[in-house]
Amino acid sequence: MKDDYAMFRSTKRSLLVIITLALVIKVIVVAQLGDHPMLSEHSGLDTTAYAELAQRVVAGDLLLGPGLYYLSPLYMYVLAGALAVTDSFTGARLIQVSLGAISVGGLWVLTAAWSNTRAAWWAAGLAIMTGVITFYEVLILQASLDFALTTGALLALTWAVRSDGGVAMRWFALAGSAFGLAALNRPNMMAVAAGLVVLLLITRRVRPAAVFLVGLLIALAPVAIRNGVVAGEWFTVTSHGGLNLYIGNSPAATGFYQAVPGVRPTIAGQIDDVREVAGRALGRTVTDDEASAYFRDLALTWMREHPGDAMALFAKKFAYVFHAQYVALPYSYPFYVHETDSWLRWLPSGPWLLMPLGLVGLGLLARRADHRTWVWLSFVPMYAGAVALFFVADRYRLPLLMPMCVGAGILLDACATAVRQRAWTSMAVPAVVTTALCAAVNAPAGLNEGRWEEGLKLAQRLVILGRDDEAAAWVERLAPGAPTPGVAHHLVGGQYLDENKPARAVPYLNAAVEAGLRTPRVLGHLATALQRAGHREEATRVLEQIPTDSTEPPDFWLGLGRIAASLRALTIAERMFGQAVSQAPEDPDARLQHGVNLVLQEKLDEARVQLQATIRLRPRQPDALAYLAFCELSSGHVTEARRLVDAALSIDPTHAVAQSVRAALQ
Repeated sequence: MKDDYAMFRSTKRSLLVIITLALVIKVIVVAQLGDHPMLSEHSGLDTTAYAELAQRVVAGDLLLGPGLYYLSPLYMYVLAGALAVTDSFTGARLIQVSLGAISVGGLWVLTAAWSNTRAAWWAAGLAIMTGVITFYEVLILQASLDFALTTGALLALTWAVRSDGGVAMRWFALAGSAFGLAALNRPNMMAVAAGLVVLLLITRRVRPAAVFLVGLLIALAPVAIRNGVVAGEWFTVTSHGGLNLYIGNSPAATGFYQAVPGVRPTIAGQIDDVREVAGRALGRTVTDDEASAYFRDLALTWMREHPGDAMALFAKKFAYVFHAQYVALPYSYPFYVHETDSWLRWLPSGPWLLMPLGLVGLGLLARRADHRTWVWLSFVPMYAGAVALFFVADRYRLPLLMPMCVGAGILLDACATAVRQRAWTSMAVPAVVTTALCAAVNAPAGLNEGRWEEGLKLAQRLVILGRDDEAAAWVERLAPGAPTPGVAHHLVGGQYLDENKPARAVPYLNAAVEAGLRTPRVLGHLATALQRAGHREEATRVLEQIPTDSTEPPDFWLGLGRIAASLRALTIAERMFGQAVSQAPEDPDARLQHGVNLVLQEKLDEARVQLQATIRLRPRQPDALAYLAFCELSSGHVTEARRLVDAALSIDPTHAVAQSVRAALQ
């Protein structure tokens, strides 16, 4: 241990050079990407959620109630602190990359402790040249802290296992707290921390295990106490852990993120839809913890009932943790490498190189290691397993790149030493294994890197920002590579429709239809845009072309029916409303719209059926009561008409249809 400290004191200049070089590169990338439309704090999903939560903390809402944290809690408070100091998201990014640069210095110290300073230079150089690490440090996202937190945790663990006596106990306590903080930012770390406690106990290091556990609990305590006070649930991780477990372990699981039926792929979906789906299944209102437990139980039940499938899926995910394939969530790193003029393209290192070199280098370390080193090395399989337990994505793998840099540095130093000493045979086995791993890690996986989708999201974002010429340029750029001809034009046109700019939406939607994309959804969007833009006859012609024998949801047909009704295309509206009713016979809105439209067509007997069904489903619906009163009066049922109109006016005394029926009755 004394040697480690001596080494640290003698290498201050090296550390200063490394940290400065890393910081310069990272600051340049901040300057290049910090104002990118897709990376701003208003870009949506997790980024915007973290920004809003941090701003609430700065404004004084320290506990961020109600309910459990629905995002990893540590980052929102770190971001809030950065905003309080700098009053700027650019300032926050600069703080993040500064922590990242310091962590490269920590990596140097860590590698030197396990090997030597030559290996440390290799490791630090590879980390600096790994673009995906710098990219995530630039984002307003909890992944920006992952590399730094992992470095701190593994550095503390290194000094803990390499020390003796009371000094070791202090480092074990610090290591436990460091892993606890890392778990508050990346919940997968909780499994690693628990695994380290078990491993220490297995190796009969009871006191270190106890001290590590105490440090871990101290770090987790503030979140557990906050959740107990605010939400009444003593929970230490985020509220959607059960959902993530289900995404990664279910009959439909692929090993990667995919939407769950009934749960929108948004933050609002993670908060509200999860409780709604769980509550509907359980037949009662549920808390955040209960909703998470519902999905967790679904996943565990499937794993228990299908052990073979579950194990095969886990093995697949475990392998993909080490694969070079980029898996976007929510950002596509390859897009920012190839489609922006940033230095990321000049930072070529990544999983394609670090995984094979790192694994072989860590193997060299393990070959000459004692049981203390094995405790440290256990981080790699335990963290990979913690990711594979859920599902794989780029940002979840970031902590693993840290020990891979260490291993790669050790291997490259061993290679350089073998060349210098002409000890060729000593590297024969590592060379063969490295070659095999390179082939396996870089084997074509056939997965979508998300570049096209990221470009589409950028075009839609440009629409929101009013940068129409740039949006148009991106659509033309995306169109040739679209998975389906016309889909880029359709989705950008739909974005214009959402922004209430129908005149701008029409050309895009027309282009989508001309490209052969004539689905009910696309035609419906075109009809809506034409109607809003005042092209009534064209909108009607498009509505006539929409078949109702598709799987679009009832709300879709209800919306189209309303558009047709506004165009006085009552027979088209009847078809649309009828489709909505056939799909959702218990929807009072669909029944009402269909009934009113039938009244306008003087199909009173058919209208009566729909309006009576509406009242059955929603007894105090004044429109249904008034129009049904009209039907009854027209059929000569005066007493029933009077009863219905009195009921309608008791709910809404100003209802025009009810008043006209009352006047006719008098």
